[in-house]
Amino acid sequence: MRNASSPLLSEANDAWLNCFRAEKKRNPRILHIGNIANNAYNNAKLLRSAGFDSDVLCYDYYHVMACPEWEDADFHGTIADPNRPDWTQVDLKGFTRPDWFVQGPTPYCLAYLLARDDQNEAVRKALWEILGQKNRTTPDQTPKLPGRASTLTIEVARKGLSACKLLQAIATSPDITSKLLRGFNKLASPRTWFSGTLLCAGLVIVSTLALLSRLIAGIGAATGHILITGYVIFGNIGGQRQLTSNLVIRQLKRKVRRLLKKIRWKSGINSYLPSMVRSQNLAPRINSLVSKFYSAFPDRPDQLKFDDVEQYLPLMEGWEKVLSRYDFIQGYATDGVYPLLAGKAYAAYEHGTIRDIPFEPTSQGRICAITYNQADVVFVTNSDNVEAARKLGISDSRVVCLPHSFDSSRVRVHANFSKQCPSGEKAVFFSPARHHWKSGAPSWRKGNDEIIKAIATLSLEGLAFQVIFVDWGSEVELSRKLIEELHCGHCVVWVPPMRKTQLWDNYLRSNAVIDQFVMPAIGGVAFEAMCLSKRVITRIDEQTLERFFGECPPLLNAQSAEEIAAAMRSVIDDPLDSKGQGEKASEWIDKFHSPERILNLQISAYQQFLQ
Repeated sequence: MRNASSPLLSEANDAWLNCFRAEKKRNPRILHIGNIANNAYNNAKLLRSAGFDSDVLCYDYYHVMACPEWEDADFHGTIADPNRPDWTQVDLKGFTRPDWFVQGPTPYCLAYLLARDDQNEAVRKALWEILGQKNRTTPDQTPKLPGRASTLTIEVARKGLSACKLLQAIATSPDITSKLLRGFNKLASPRTWFSGTLLCAGLVIVSTLALLSRLIAGIGAATGHILITGYVIFGNIGGQRQLTSNLVIRQLKRKVRRLLKKIRWKSGINSYLPSMVRSQNLAPRINSLVSKFYSAFPDRPDQLKFDDVEQYLPLMEGWEKVLSRYDFIQGYATDGVYPLLAGKAYAAYEHGTIRDIPFEPTSQGRICAITYNQADVVFVTNSDNVEAARKLGISDSRVVCLPHSFDSSRVRVHANFSKQCPSGEKAVFFSPARHHWKSGAPSWRKGNDEIIKAIATLSLEGLAFQVIFVDWGSEVELSRKLIEELHCGHCVVWVPPMRKTQLWDNYLRSNAVIDQFVMPAIGGVAFEAMCLSKRVITRIDEQTLERFFGECPPLLNAQSAEEIAAAMRSVIDDPLDSKGQGEKASEWIDKFHSPERILNLQISAYQQFLQ
């Protein structure tokens, strides 16, 4: 337990935290569920630095921007698939994710948090290894042999087989039987006279193995994640030459011996994995929730139904066990539904979530609406969503206007180390927003087409400048086509998606940053650029931002192509920012968007529930 006071805490919050520790003999425990854009990870880091035991549960979601490596590792290499990054294929330069950030399939995440809280170190380590393979931070340790071998658990040579013996061991596949059969079929060479016999024997063996494994694992492993592996030993019949080398056999034996060691904690893992059987006490809660929805939204033609909640029921018993170990829950986006169903106090954290979703006549829309309507506190991080919160029946007393999770000190440390600056040859604008400007809801669009039209206008004026676009988003090709049609390609440079530190370097090398022009709000791009003393061109609602923060940030406000062109022209005319607009933006961050303010606003909101 941490006893030292944190310099980030206000005097009142520091006194309250010390009182909590004195009474409970421990730190407050907060669980963050969901991690879009690393908001939960960043908030948890802040809270832990102030003395909270703060964990993140990032279940079934692996996007690159929801991983600690993206935020904190200065990694070297390329992420091939941003939706399913393989962190074993890049150089993380020694970075390892903290054990309080749990990412992977839901059952294993829940089991890990329970085992860690119980201080069952053997099971915790085993589950962490499984999670590491699922989230691709740990290499797959499945034994692999050269040649045509099965990719799962039977790793054997191809032919010359005469006798085999399979021994129980451990693996992590729910559809082990079918995969074992495919392995036997693949291994049986049509050129050997005994291939048919081998395949038939394989069918019998793997069927028996699957049955025995389920009996050994016990009824408790209802999730179907039976832990099995195969171990094959080849011999000779009638003096036939053994075609499988002794070296291969020794390697396989070593691999299986390691796997066999896990038998001692196999039953322990099964005892922590949540049951898929639905809890019988949920029906009254769901009926109550349906009634509350009608009371909150009587005029909605689409009312909440039992079917809307159906998807959350199978693992609710496991969720209830985990949530009971924490003092308070913070659900991001729509993930407040879990503490809502479990009857736990919780905060709903929106990061653009309530602009459109809760008003849609869909199952997700209804769940989102009731999740925010019933939350004990709602953290609104987008200034334009304060009105949306009111439409959802959330009283102002439950709304906390909270700046986006953002550590300005880390950005500035990087700036001091990097020492990047504009070249001075011509004005450079960096536009990192994803290219999405034609289809979909307004909250998803960025207005990139208006930027391109502004570029074309300035190009016709003969001004010397360059705009850097990042090649990402669902409508990149539409942007390229528009640039070609407007004959302004000579003013545009495309760069591939980049990690955080590379983004910051591009901000530093630019004379100004161009953000988005659809929603009148500011997000991570603007905050980071302002922190680096850069002018930012974006769309804002000045009156709303003044009410939200206490003072409107000094940004170059624009919406149409003409207004964007005018803002860009002012930067081109004053590339070195003689008016000090960038410095004023940095000072605004210190006053209204500092880590201290983000942290203390959250803790003040928690206090009434943590008394």
